[in-house]
Amino acid sequence: MWIDVLRATLERGVAPQSWTDYLHLTVGGTLSNAGISGQTYRHGPQISNVLELDVITGYGEMLTCSKSLNDGAFGPMSYLEGAVYVNHSLAAGLKNSGGFFTDADVARIVAVAAARNATTVYVIEATLNYDNATAASVDQELSSFLDRVHGEEVALDKIGLWRVPHPWLNVLVPRSRIADFDSGVFKGILQGTDIAGPLVVYPLNKSKWDDGMSAVTPAEEVFYAVSLLFSSVANDLKRLEAQNQKILRFCDLAGIGYKEYLAHYTAHGDWVRHFGGKWQRFVEMKDKYDPKRLLSPGQDIFNLLL
Repeated sequence: MWIDVLRATLERGVAPQSWTDYLHLTVGGTLSNAGISGQTYRHGPQISNVLELDVITGYGEMLTCSKSLNDGAFGPMSYLEGAVYVNHSLAAGLKNSGGFFTDADVARIVAVAAARNATTVYVIEATLNYDNATAASVDQELSSFLDRVHGEEVALDKIGLWRVPHPWLNVLVPRSRIADFDSGVFKGILQGTDIAGPLVVYPLNKSKWDDGMSAVTPAEEVFYAVSLLFSSVANDLKRLEAQNQKILRFCDLAGIGYKEYLAHYTAHGDWVRHFGGKWQRFVEMKDKYDPKRLLSPGQDIFNLLL
């Protein structure tokens, strides 16, 4: 898991530049999608920071892959993240934001929002890495900051609110349409709903992504990863799933030009549209390295072709 990578590298005085917010995930799992967090806007996703991988093909072969070997199988702030709090979720959301806000901060923000009749509040969280010259000003060690979500997991698990369904929805929205998404979703569909879980927005730069990889992004240079990390804590899974579909329908009808991150489709045509111009190359690589479709069958990306 990535937490093991962090511990092993810190022992040697180094660490990867790009992470996910939750480190108790497998390395292969996040690399098979992209791996994004607050560092991605500056350093690119995790897949753009891998120098070399050992992989097993569908033939049972072990290959070492890099840019030069078997490549077919392969800002000022250090961390930047935005969060959105909708209507009555404001106070609870701020209190559960990982320790960034004191009780006094929460009370003041809630009061200002009420005075301005604000239905949506936006928060920017940023960090700056330290060096020997600035070590005295450190608020939090790197390891505890990167693994902060695990602490929240433990706390929620103790009160029975972690091992519940998590119908998360992650979409990549082009910069030119983020205001439309904000109006239709944050200030529209989600207004008046019960929200359990953070709504997170990451700014991203397409130039930091390796376009030779299978991960797909919107066409524009700047886009946003919008993560709606809902938790079903009130036996409302069907409502949340229907809400996610309503959000996607809005995006489709409005022509947002988004891409789903961690997508799951059940129709062949949907996968073709998702990968767009990369689809044919993707199929060629699958035919070359895993012609019997033995690896990663769960999402039915290729099994739908059989």
